Amino acid sequence: MPGVLKRKASHADLDDTESSSNAKAIRMAGDGPEMESGQGISHDEKHTNGVLALVNGKYANGAEPIPAPAFSDQDLALTVSGPTQIVPPEIDHITYGYHSLSTLINRLVQDTFGGLGDVLTEMSDLETSQDHGANGQVSNGISMEYANQINIKKKTGLWTFAQDRRAKFIKLLVLSRWSQQAEDIRKLIDLNMWIDGQKRLYKGASDWMGELKRILAPIKIPSPDLGTALEALSVGRISSLPDFGYLPPKRLSAQQLLKALHTINTLLSIRLNLYETIPPPFRDFSIKSGRATFRIPDEFALDLSIADEEPTSQLFFIDFRFLFSPCSNNVPPGRLRDEIEGKCNDVLKRDGLPGCYDYLHDLVLTHKLSVLRSQAHELARGRFSDNLIVETVHRAFVVQYWPNRPGGKNWVEFGVRRGKQKNTTGHDDYSPCIAIRWHAHGKEIPDPAIALDVGDLSMDRILKKIISMHTNRIFTETKKRLREGPIYAKSMLALKHTASKREPVDCALSMQITTSDTVSLQQEPISGAFALQPASPLHTRIERDLNALRDPATEAAVRLVNLRYITTQEKVESNGRSTGWESLKALDTRHETIKRLFAVEISRLLFFQVRRWSSNWLLAWTTSMSGDSWWVIERPADNNSSAFTPSLPLKTAFKIPLIGPRSSILDPSAAILSKLETTASAIISQYIDCRYLRHLQISHRQQPTSRSADQTPIPTLYIRFPPSLMPSKPHASSTSSPSRMWCHEIIKSAIPGLSHKRDATVHLVSGQLITPIPDINALTTKVDSTVTFHPTSGQFAFRIVIPIGKPSIPIIIDRLRRIERLVRFLQFIQKNQLEAGTVSLSRLVFTYATEPTLYVADIGFPTDSSMRIAFDKSNPHLRIQDFLTNMLNANSPLEDILRLLRTTLPILRGFSLIESSSATTSKDDLSIFARSATWYRLRYVKTSSLFEIKLRSRRDEVLWYIQDVSTSKMIKSQRARAEFRNLCTDHGESWRGMRNGIVAEVDGIEELVKKIDETVRMVNNEDPPTEDDATVQPGDRPIVVLD
Repeated sequence: MPGVLKRKASHADLDDTESSSNAKAIRMAGDGPEMESGQGISHDEKHTNGVLALVNGKYANGAEPIPAPAFSDQDLALTVSGPTQIVPPEIDHITYGYHSLSTLINRLVQDTFGGLGDVLTEMSDLETSQDHGANGQVSNGISMEYANQINIKKKTGLWTFAQDRRAKFIKLLVLSRWSQQAEDIRKLIDLNMWIDGQKRLYKGASDWMGELKRILAPIKIPSPDLGTALEALSVGRISSLPDFGYLPPKRLSAQQLLKALHTINTLLSIRLNLYETIPPPFRDFSIKSGRATFRIPDEFALDLSIADEEPTSQLFFIDFRFLFSPCSNNVPPGRLRDEIEGKCNDVLKRDGLPGCYDYLHDLVLTHKLSVLRSQAHELARGRFSDNLIVETVHRAFVVQYWPNRPGGKNWVEFGVRRGKQKNTTGHDDYSPCIAIRWHAHGKEIPDPAIALDVGDLSMDRILKKIISMHTNRIFTETKKRLREGPIYAKSMLALKHTASKREPVDCALSMQITTSDTVSLQQEPISGAFALQPASPLHTRIERDLNALRDPATEAAVRLVNLRYITTQEKVESNGRSTGWESLKALDTRHETIKRLFAVEISRLLFFQVRRWSSNWLLAWTTSMSGDSWWVIERPADNNSSAFTPSLPLKTAFKIPLIGPRSSILDPSAAILSKLETTASAIISQYIDCRYLRHLQISHRQQPTSRSADQTPIPTLYIRFPPSLMPSKPHASSTSSPSRMWCHEIIKSAIPGLSHKRDATVHLVSGQLITPIPDINALTTKVDSTVTFHPTSGQFAFRIVIPIGKPSIPIIIDRLRRIERLVRFLQFIQKNQLEAGTVSLSRLVFTYATEPTLYVADIGFPTDSSMRIAFDKSNPHLRIQDFLTNMLNANSPLEDILRLLRTTLPILRGFSLIESSSATTSKDDLSIFARSATWYRLRYVKTSSLFEIKLRSRRDEVLWYIQDVSTSKMIKSQRARAEFRNLCTDHGESWRGMRNGIVAEVDGIEELVKKIDETVRMVNNEDPPTEDDATVQPGDRPIVVLD
């Protein structure tokens, strides 16, 4: 390539012949980056029909010029044929993207071999046509037609593969023949690339020089016009400027200036009132100082004036001011003011005042939107960082808040609305205005009623209002859904929504979850996250659930109600354990069982085992939106085990009645749970009593008791006892017919509480006497404290303690019978004017005689044994105590026993006297036998005397009859009988002798007994007994009386 080398050498000699400017341009063009020697220029490979085509350079279409090689002094010193000839450097050779022909042949052969293996595999997968039958059917049932189709597919696939491979090998053949001329083509490509690079260098140098000329144009300072300057300074005029002969106006005086301004004001007033079409917003204008000022509140103020008296002449722009903040009132001189002035004058000339208003109004709206948008960007970079997204859509823009909350997006659109609307004068106004369109959770809120202060623009204030409205909407809907339950609808628990239209941090939803716990739900205005106060681990978990809701307005109420359930359940469990209850988990809590037991909606359920109850009774707590409820659960009794058995089914549930305005949200404190246990124990006892009464077919009813100070009242049981269960047989205290009722048949049984060990219920049973006992106050001080009587009304009451789970009806019936006996006793004591010592349901102590000493009788009637009467050791009635006890158990009236006590007292006292005297003389001489309380025998051993004393009634008078019934033939016995017969003919005070015996009154029997005893002892002391007298005849032996 000698020609090319010579051409390059001629280019190198241009530095001596070109001008300085061209040389500079060439040098600057050659200052580009040098290409390294031997480095190939990158090309994109394009395969077309197997031929490798090269793209000219790395950059297509000359996007970036390829720098020409730089020539160094060493390169210029190289010679070809002699020392005087300069040889340029070798041009670059393109080597990038070249591949050897052997590599291409190897790859095609490998690809052909792999493709042939794939074709054979596909052919083997097809069904083959082998083993044809004689009738045209193959052995496996495949038809001949189907086998032919398979063969055709195999042949077609193999033929297609062969055709494709043949085409590729033909292309390879073409490349192999072309490779014989590859060296010449490579040189041609290298030369073409070098020529293109030189062209780019020349073009780049010319572009650079043009750009340099354009940049230096404003910097060039023209030569000063010294001639014109000298003429102006010396003569004071310039002859080259034309002179039109205008006379300069005279300077106006202050009066003339004021008159001119008045004239302009008059012309403006006439023109604006008569000739101009003033749009409604421009009707508020003023004329002063030669200008008309149009004020649009919260937008702008425009000053216009005239330059001609002609009414059809144009109005001209004077001044413009913004009337809203944050914005400077005056527009400073500059490009903006010049643009506004020029545009206003053009619009005034073309469209007049309406067009000027439309232009300026639209300008102000755009500026307001830009101010709001810039404030939104500042908030997004500052306080609302990562929680506010601002997007511009043409002139409008969108502000998205709470972007990190799940669910639908929340955004506010700010733009210009061009709808028809009423202006302040009541006329239709088509004037555009700034409008806000609000979307909450992806849904547009119609008529959001957001008051936009267009006079004082504040994006922060607008966002606060919108977020406050959004928070209030969520809390209002949540409150509405919470009030669907009776506990909040009936104000059992407090629910308060604190709303604020300006500050979202002041919006809160206060919710009382128990009578002593209140939580406050707030929403953080920046991120929209919910927060519960006061803080606790449970509240943190609920906050996490609330912040994960996609629609908190409709779903937050469920989480808050769940918070109330969990809080109440934890308090019930904690205070229940401190009260002594055991929480039960392994119970039959299937839905069918719960629905059968409670028949109400239940959200939470707890079972407790009260340790003081039997294992077949449980206590249950349920809660729902209707409130909290307490239940008593009965289970079948497990007689085989005393321990709790979880496998037993739940039988019956009884709801514990609660009263008061907050009865459905009872505070689960330890004191309240203790009262609740008392009420539940009472309900168990009354349920068992009612079941016992139903078994006996006794009428009864339960009536709730209203107590203002107690939220857990215990119902009162009223029982109508039939006469058959009241005392129906004559008792020892009966003084009248036994069928007569002594009290009203209605008996009231109330349970005021539990015993001090809390394992038994205390029953307070009361009734009404049919006949009140007068002056009972004198007796009630000595009556047992277990029963009380009202002195005037006749009411009585007694107290019994029954183990929990046991019926009290048998005890009440027994106690009523004993009270009936006590009433009879009290009536008896009062009627006979006795002095009572002790009066109780099991004992009666009274004094039946006072002379010569006090004689006291003690009658006892315990519940588990028969009645008995007791006397002290000195009481003479101790002799007939057994007979009196038999009379009591034989239901003898107390009047008869008292009469008998008083009747037998003298004779028994006489027996005691003669026994005491006999003990001093002859201890074994006298024997006294009581055959009954009214039949006695006196036996004197020494005289063999036997006297029989009996109490008889004659003509309503009680008399003692004494007879001598001895049959002994002893001398002393005969003498004693003779002496007794003498007494029978005698008489004394309260006694008199009869033919065969002596009759004595009650008061005289004691004296008569002593006289008989003295008579017998006198006979016994006259002669000592002989041997015959001492011999006791068989008929004279003492008689033993057997009861």
